[in-house]
Amino acid sequence: KKKCNASPIELAKSYNNLALNYRDKGEYDDAIKWMKDAEEIFKTSNTSINELALLYFNLGNVYKKKGDNYEAKENYEKCIKSREQSKPVK
Repeated sequence: KKKCNASPIELAKSYNNLALNYRDKGEYDDAIKWMKDAEEIFKTSNTSINELALLYFNLGNVYKKKGDNYEAKENYEKCIKSREQSKPVK
């Protein structure tokens, strides 16, 4: 087996991209699983708040497509909070 030399952030981005492929195929549970894995890496790594906000936005969209409006709303709110944290304070 070859070893993956990706950084944790690169790995999380790959998970998110894989999740988007599952989403596009309508395999929402698999998409959610990969996005949750990416979220754990993003939350424990020194990542841009924007990356995490985009993940929450994508996750909200998957839950919405799945018909889970509660989880969609929760993730959209996480997205908004993340984006607000990334704004510079004046």
